[in-house]
Amino acid sequence: MCGIAGAISWNRPLPDLAAVRRMGVEMSHRGPDGSGSFVSKDGRIAFEHRRLAIIDLTEGGAQPMSTADSRWTICLNGYIYNYVELPNELKSLASVFRSDSDTEVILEGYRHFGTDVFSRLRGMFSLALVDWQAQKAILVRDRLGIKPMFFADVGGVVAFSSEVDPLRNFAGTSEIESSALGHFLRYRYVSGPATIWRGINRLLPGHCLNIDLRTGKKDTVCFWSLYERVSNNPGLSDPDEFEDRFSTCIEQHIRADVPVGVLLSGGLDSTAVLRTLRRRNPDQEILTFSVGFGDPNDELSIARATARIYGTQHHEIQVLKDDLESSVTALAHHYGEPLADSSAIPLMRLAEKVSKHVKVALGGDGGDELFGGYKWYQAADMLSYIPALPAASAFGGLLTRWPGAWRVANALDLDGQCRFDYLHGASFMPEEVAALLGRDIHAENDGFHGDLPEHERLRLYDLETFTVDSVLYKVDVATMAYGLEARVPMLDHELVEWAMKLPRSVLYSAGKTKKLLRDLNPPMPPQVLSQQKKGFSLPLRDWAVDIHALANRILPSSVAVEAGHLRGDEVRRVLNSSGPDQLIKLWTLTVFETWYRSRLSVQ
Repeated sequence: MCGIAGAISWNRPLPDLAAVRRMGVEMSHRGPDGSGSFVSKDGRIAFEHRRLAIIDLTEGGAQPMSTADSRWTICLNGYIYNYVELPNELKSLASVFRSDSDTEVILEGYRHFGTDVFSRLRGMFSLALVDWQAQKAILVRDRLGIKPMFFADVGGVVAFSSEVDPLRNFAGTSEIESSALGHFLRYRYVSGPATIWRGINRLLPGHCLNIDLRTGKKDTVCFWSLYERVSNNPGLSDPDEFEDRFSTCIEQHIRADVPVGVLLSGGLDSTAVLRTLRRRNPDQEILTFSVGFGDPNDELSIARATARIYGTQHHEIQVLKDDLESSVTALAHHYGEPLADSSAIPLMRLAEKVSKHVKVALGGDGGDELFGGYKWYQAADMLSYIPALPAASAFGGLLTRWPGAWRVANALDLDGQCRFDYLHGASFMPEEVAALLGRDIHAENDGFHGDLPEHERLRLYDLETFTVDSVLYKVDVATMAYGLEARVPMLDHELVEWAMKLPRSVLYSAGKTKKLLRDLNPPMPPQVLSQQKKGFSLPLRDWAVDIHALANRILPSSVAVEAGHLRGDEVRRVLNSSGPDQLIKLWTLTVFETWYRSRLSVQ
């Protein structure tokens, strides 16, 4: 795990090698254990690497790395979980290894299989690779998008980086991409391939960007598509295989030459990770880490009890509402793109503590998407039948009497993608985004993979958008800010392909989510099974007074409004409005304003 950056030119030497080196320096937090630089003899290619040493702690694992014959050079961010198994096959093909590094496994795999090696890798990775003989450079991103890869074409030079800010500084980019801002206002995150900065893009998951070093021609190739994996093989998976499959994932994800911990929220997903890890390693010392909010209703007591049951060395921190403004400021500082997922704040604080004890931590991210944990899956499923029922409007009126059901009731008046977005908890609807921006926005296509069954379509939608660009982006930045490697065993691509073909009956029913995890034998602790989903998210409604106060301090003098990105009358309307969804709108605008000020160094 590390940070990588670089620049690739095909017709002349790079004009500013110092600017490439600065990108590496700006990511030193991602790799505190070492650094490496590479410049080609002709000066056309330069790589920067910041190392967080996890496997092969010797210099044999240092990067950038070239083969012994200097034919290939690589710069890798990530970890290949099957690096133990692949060398056996490669040795039979006459490969000779000089290290125990997973990076060298990719190089030798490319020697024999070419770009097909990327389909043989089981792990999280983004990388740059140069084939000097073929005069080709390749940027690659893993199947689920666990590791980021940003790139830009800057005056005939393709520059890339693991983070947005170093690349923005290299490119001198300062223009906000209005369509990306519209996406953020709607969903609270920016989704690829565009970024918030005009001219900077992200490589999509499961894709390679090929660059011809003779002509400069670029083409993008998809080497893995979850949609194709699901739609081309509609057969249902056997739920009884879960234990064996997940156990294999855990076994591979704990491979490291340093201690490994678990981020324990108190919910089903992280507890399933801990349960499986403990069952597989009954005598291993396990460190667990949890966060609370000074509230007796948070998950800290549940996580603490779970840690006792599984015999871990447990650690805790508290994030309090007195820290709200400084926490939002820290969020803006670390994230190169605006992100209004409130769980990023406690995750950053937790990562800071965890990094003092271990270099690697397992989390439960992905469990909601794979096993039907989000309430909007049930709600969307239910609402798909309601319009066909008599007196649907009267039914909606009854829903409004149920606590927290106002969003489901209001969704009855929406169709297609707008309905799903609303149930998903979107901050602003399309017409509200258009009003805030002062311009029309492109309508979303509500036919997203419409050929799939509803439960597959909704989970696939999340995995290809929300999970990649919100959840995984959040995890990568929050943990790497403190030199901590986060691993997500539930997003192992083989487990994902299998889980996406599970029958709906083992996912959720009208009153029960994640039935597969709840029905495991032996079961998880009862306090976990009876707990409502909370995760690491801030208790925004409990902190509503403080959020309103913060919004009223900074939004009336909005720098984003002065710059013309938002309309002042619409921001004031949100400030003066009321209703159950005002809080999330204020939170979204406050996070963006704080982020925008931090990027312009405005106090």
